[in-house]
Amino acid sequence: MMRHALLPAAVLLLAAGCGTGPGPASPPGSSDAKGSIGPTSVPSRASPPESSTSPSVSPTATSAPSSEPLEPDPAAFLQVCWALDGPTDEPTLPCEDAVTTALAALSVTAPTRVDVRYACADAASCPAPDADRAFVTVVGDDTATEVEVSRSPDGTIDATAMRLGVEASPPVFSAPEPGLAAIPGGPASLAGRPPYPLCGQEQTPVAGPYDEAARTCFFTGVLAGSPVEFLSRGAGTEGQPYVHLYRYSGTGGVELVTGEGGTWLRRFTGIGEASGGLVFDAGGMSTRREPVP
Repeated sequence: MMRHALLPAAVLLLAAGCGTGPGPASPPGSSDAKGSIGPTSVPSRASPPESSTSPSVSPTATSAPSSEPLEPDPAAFLQVCWALDGPTDEPTLPCEDAVTTALAALSVTAPTRVDVRYACADAASCPAPDADRAFVTVVGDDTATEVEVSRSPDGTIDATAMRLGVEASPPVFSAPEPGLAAIPGGPASLAGRPPYPLCGQEQTPVAGPYDEAARTCFFTGVLAGSPVEFLSRGAGTEGQPYVHLYRYSGTGGVELVTGEGGTWLRRFTGIGEASGGLVFDAGGMSTRREPVP
């Protein structure tokens, strides 16, 4: 069932907007009611109250409440960065910047899913894909809101409009059997990870070819909300072997464990649509890389 968000009363809805259009495996666009908003900013830290000079008031040691805004946790929600359908695969408005700007505009710190696309619906009034404009659908509390984010020529990135959004429908997915990919030389803690449906393991040279079937399985599983695992092994441009272990629990962010030169690091991030047989790559906001024991 598609559920629509009621935008805050402070947001003025305008007519003649364009609806959200999906990337692959996404539903049709949203309502074309659009509201203009001003640039977003992060509130500054509140100044502590001045001390009273009145002799009748005894000084007390009180601490002012913190005004630091909560930061979204990329481990707690799914980010999907859809590819730019244009002359270049790399938009000048990065997915991560589009996500952070949209969440700040909505004052949302705990969404469940955020989709970033560079084109709206294919209606006649809809503009062509633009590397400097993203349509960001934020889902949280069973509601969906679309935020239009634009990058100006001077590099400033602002949320320029809001409208009702449409939550993406999950694709059909037949999960493979659960299993654990083999990780030669991996940290001991990885051996105790719970088995997820295993999409496969690839051994690939620099720049491919890649195992598109296994990668499509993982990407589709993530979009469907299914636990999945996929392992990629290869070597960098200087011949250094690497291991990339991708895991998704069915909720939250995508777990990415990388091993290279005896160093193993873990982070949580989003997933981005990719071309050239790669199918997907990491994208969006990421947590700090932490060592894997």
